[in-house]
Amino acid sequence: MNSEIIKLGSFEEDLIIIRMGDKYGFMNKNDEIAVKPIYEEVLAFSENLAGFKLNKKWGFIDKSGKTVIKPKFDDVWSFREGLARVVLNNKCGLINTKDENVGKLIYDWINDFSEEFAIIKLNEQYGFINKNGKQLIEPKFNYASSFNNGFAEVELNGKYGLLDRNGKFYSRI
Repeated sequence: MNSEIIKLGSFEEDLIIIRMGDKYGFMNKNDEIAVKPIYEEVLAFSENLAGFKLNKKWGFIDKSGKTVIKPKFDDVWSFREGLARVVLNNKCGLINTKDENVGKLIYDWINDFSEEFAIIKLNEQYGFINKNGKQLIEPKFNYASSFNNGFAEVELNGKYGLLDRNGKFYSRI
């Protein structure tokens, strides 16, 4: 039985996701299969790596299909600036391209980075970490927005204000 190859999305880093039956892989711009469709799910390539799901676990492959980070995570996001958000046992953290934890895998959620910081959520409270996994400020806010022009909007015990990149809180009057 010959399954039809279906191209999905657009080319990212010269490869496009393909589906063949219920499996996913990648094709190059010459319509040649670059990574065989053997995966349950895949993410588009970013920084020369793509997330893949195999046996209900996520890992990362390179453009030749070689496993670079073994499938062990419950969920993953694409690499951005050398870091990927990952979920393991319902906890979020960051890894680098060498599969090394950057900071701790303890958070309930990690948002995308904006101006060098990402919002973290732990026990229904929000804080911020930098790209080394170091906390700018521990999770204590009831609300937090991403940094924009050097400030993040936050709410602490009913008081809204701005947080600067050094962790100083400026209350609104």
